[in-house]
Amino acid sequence: MRRYAVTGRDGETRVVGVERAEDGRVHFTVEDEAYAYDARRLPGQVIHLLTGSGGSYDAVIEWAGGEDRLNGEVAVGLKGQVYQFDVIDERKLRMRQAVGGGSEATAGNLTAAMPGKVVRVLVAPGDVVEAGQGLLVLEAMKMENELSAAGAGTVKGVHVAEGDNVDKGKLLIEIEASEDLT
Repeated sequence: MRRYAVTGRDGETRVVGVERAEDGRVHFTVEDEAYAYDARRLPGQVIHLLTGSGGSYDAVIEWAGGEDRLNGEVAVGLKGQVYQFDVIDERKLRMRQAVGGGSEATAGNLTAAMPGKVVRVLVAPGDVVEAGQGLLVLEAMKMENELSAAGAGTVKGVHVAEGDNVDKGKLLIEIEASEDLT
């Protein structure tokens, strides 16, 4: 079963498992809850879901930037509602956590959890950011990782520049948290 970290617009992250069975059904787990659907791709971006109890749903799935089904922003239209999520695979989630990205950025500070090299700085002091927005790209262990804001706020300070080598624990970016920003 492939596992993904799925973050809703509420900022809450859940681990979702997806597996296609030999009978064509798709099995999902959300945390400890298990679900099984008969999923069929229809023309366009539509997936038809049939539940074991006979329920039937059509979901429209739109990936930002194309159809990378492993990572990225996705909008799902289901039963008259649109749900937006950020999806990353388990390997990228572990890397983000290892270098201090995503939910590891706390108290308005983004720090390096391991040594690395700053590849790109995506924000400047005074910029308003949203939860999940990329702040900088850090290369660690020969992989580029986009580190994201844990919550909404204003960039108070950027303490690195492109090309800088950073040590574990180095303060990279300060964000003044704001619950009022959208």
